Amino acid sequence: MMDGRRALTLLAALVVMWVPVLIGQGLMGALAERDELAGAANPYWLPGEFWSLYIAAPLVAISACVLCLTPGLLLALAMGVGRCVGSWVLCGGALSIVVVSVAAGGVQGLMGRPLVGGGFVGVVAVCSLLAFGVLWWRMRGGRAVAWAVGRPEGWAAVGSLLIGAWVVAAVLGPKIHWESFNGDGAHAYEAAGLLLHQSAPFWAEGVGGIGGFPSWNTWLFTYPSSWFARLFGPIESSARLPWILYLMLMGAGLSAVIGVMRERVMSWIEHGVMWLQLTCYVVVMAYSATYNPWHADIALPATQDTLLMACFLGVLWAWLTDRRGWIVLFVMMTYVSLPNGAALVAMMLVFGLWVGRWRSWRNATLAGALVVSVGLGAGMPMLLVKMGLPGPGGEYGGGDLIGRLMGLNPWQWQRVLRVVLPCGLAPAAGLLVWGWQTRRGQMVTLICAAYFLLFYVQRETAVHYFVPVMVLPLVVFWTLRPLAGGWARPLWLVGGAAGALMAIWICVPRELGIDRSGHALGRAIEIRAAEGGAGRGSAYAAGDALHVLFPVTWDAAARGSFGGSSVPWRYYANRFDGDAVNYVVQALDAAPPEGMSREAEGAYGSWSVYVRDREVWLGHQAMRPAISIARPFWFALRWKAPGPAAGGADMTEPGTETERRSR
Repeated sequence: MMDGRRALTLLAALVVMWVPVLIGQGLMGALAERDELAGAANPYWLPGEFWSLYIAAPLVAISACVLCLTPGLLLALAMGVGRCVGSWVLCGGALSIVVVSVAAGGVQGLMGRPLVGGGFVGVVAVCSLLAFGVLWWRMRGGRAVAWAVGRPEGWAAVGSLLIGAWVVAAVLGPKIHWESFNGDGAHAYEAAGLLLHQSAPFWAEGVGGIGGFPSWNTWLFTYPSSWFARLFGPIESSARLPWILYLMLMGAGLSAVIGVMRERVMSWIEHGVMWLQLTCYVVVMAYSATYNPWHADIALPATQDTLLMACFLGVLWAWLTDRRGWIVLFVMMTYVSLPNGAALVAMMLVFGLWVGRWRSWRNATLAGALVVSVGLGAGMPMLLVKMGLPGPGGEYGGGDLIGRLMGLNPWQWQRVLRVVLPCGLAPAAGLLVWGWQTRRGQMVTLICAAYFLLFYVQRETAVHYFVPVMVLPLVVFWTLRPLAGGWARPLWLVGGAAGALMAIWICVPRELGIDRSGHALGRAIEIRAAEGGAGRGSAYAAGDALHVLFPVTWDAAARGSFGGSSVPWRYYANRFDGDAVNYVVQALDAAPPEGMSREAEGAYGSWSVYVRDREVWLGHQAMRPAISIARPFWFALRWKAPGPAAGGADMTEPGTETERRSR
């Protein structure tokens, strides 16, 4: 139990963990300026940058996570969820998303300017002091406050979260800091950046294709992502470092759910094997979850899908422990994380009735929270529009789902490997040993089966659609009866570790280049249009006109011309010296740029596109970025993009979101 001395010790420890980000905020920007290191023969091993890249930067990233989590962690203790480290961190993360985001938005609104740097740190510090006051008041009122960190198993859980986050931030550091945005990554960055100017991450009218995302059921990730933009500024890593936070929350959620289901906390060795299995998921999401033919971007979809799983694990934990208030919070957060969150909750409700009693209040709360979430999803967008505020985008609408279900293709058996490999082989095998599963483990198995079938039969799928069945098999595996004890337990642990190592070997790309095509093309672009701020400027719409020069669809890339999304090109435009500008996008009535010829008039609305040197243009069209996507046989998809390596990337299917968004 926690007393006053332990509470003060905890507060002091958390504040000490803030120190790296307080003194090292500029480190991330300094690393971003060292992007020439991405062209090294082996950009993932740079001994000359050992301290800054592999020690200091991960330390600052984890410190930023702890800073932002502190108010929620203290409130979670006061609310009685500190008995298990996993539930404490998971619930603390959920509370911080609410408290820190509301506080930052409110203070920013009063200031009338972006809340960044020391101002944001000050707001988090005040929130932390207020949360500590609530905790202290509860203890002084004679209420017992449980806290698990003082026990060995608690330290094992905390250590696994910190070490796992450190390893991911260090090993993937070059990709986090130096890789060019792809379309999804730049879109995630821009959406989160809206929150530095307004209270909601939705776009005003007239911004072009970028305005379709986020929608009402995809916006949650933008708020924690905006924390890192406030701390580190307008650099690529600000959109990617939130993944470290979400991985910590997801790992905590797994630990909490597994501990409740088997009524025994995980040991050091079990945490180690579990994080080795999570490494398979990390590799797949960092390198192969993408619509881009050249490389995946951690900024999206890895961040969004990982946060979804953290929220859904919160739903599962709250349901297992019959904490109805937490059920409501986590269901609503799951709903606004991604559209498949509602499907997961509905499946859990159906199979939860099989496990529990029909009249259980937890099931009624689960159903009620889902109904309320759906109702808010239908009403809130219309209310925002009526209030004259920017409304959510239309991506992932109901018509999209109906269209997917109208086109079925259940014969791509390779999709099974999207379950087997990312979870580390052994957990997928655990789904098949029904007799060794607990009753609640069987419920999770049924959720996995139903969810997998929902997307397996669809003609149009992508790797990241299968994230829930990449993660949930770990819950089943770690609650199997042989792992509870006996002679077979060491064999299962060894099998779990060996399967994870084999899956990592299969999933790691054979070429680990750092793509810099966005920088190269952006250096040659100038967009002469108003930025406007808060997503209202015409520069976003003007960026779409670049597709006159570079094709919008991946099909065009397959025919031999470099193309893709215009969102990262707009981000990199105007950021370099004007001497290298070869393309100008400007209004129709503007005077033609000197020395340039017009290639298009009235493109994508009221824009003219000019080119200075056609040879340079042809050179950019012929670009073949370094491919860093895993290309094993488990991606059975439609086409192969050209590249220096034989075969090329094979990562998207007909009619994906990226293609539809760009039309």
